[in-house]
Amino acid sequence: MVLFSGVAFTSPSAAEKLGLPFVQAYLQPINPTREFPSVLLPHPAQGGAIYNYATHAIGGYRIWLRLRPVLNAIRREMLSLKPMPLLRPLPRHVPA
Repeated sequence: MVLFSGVAFTSPSAAEKLGLPFVQAYLQPINPTREFPSVLLPHPAQGGAIYNYATHAIGGYRIWLRLRPVLNAIRREMLSLKPMPLLRPLPRHVPA
């Protein structure tokens, strides 16, 4: 089993190559929530649940767009894996 945080963003790909399960273990809130806005999109406005969730989705996607080319180069050149899609892997569960 591979345990990783956001700093080691290539760990899931390495685990995939080795056929090992992996677990995300972040020290900060990383999954979208309606409870508070993302720290990636600081804004003084208070927008409520939909706004809070949207800041997480948009912030996460912005990071994904920056990391994807690097990650795909590593996946292709070093690990011989298929590239990740443009639309990042989304959460399997959207909170009610």
